[in-house]
Amino acid sequence: NAAVVVLAHNRADDLKECLSSLLALKDVDLFQVYVSLDDQEAETSMRDAAEEVARSYNKHVSYWSVRPRQIDPAVDNEEQQKWFSYNTAKIAHHYWVAFK
Repeated sequence: NAAVVVLAHNRADDLKECLSSLLALKDVDLFQVYVSLDDQEAETSMRDAAEEVARSYNKHVSYWSVRPRQIDPAVDNEEQQKWFSYNTAKIAHHYWVAFK
């Protein structure tokens, strides 16, 4: 089956709005819906928010968690190590893992 992947960080209201729009679509049952979460501290609240929306549409949503990228000084040079500390790199890592 084809899939729709929603990448989410820690904005429960935005996730709820996104899932409400998605799950209201007529043909959504043609897809498996996944929510990819990358903020361990907000994971429970984000799952709860997504489950609330899924229940209201009587739909199933699957989840996975993306853990932070671990810097490896043996592989990552100084510039890479510095870049991985920026939010842009964290977002890029989330995309990389989700779509790998």
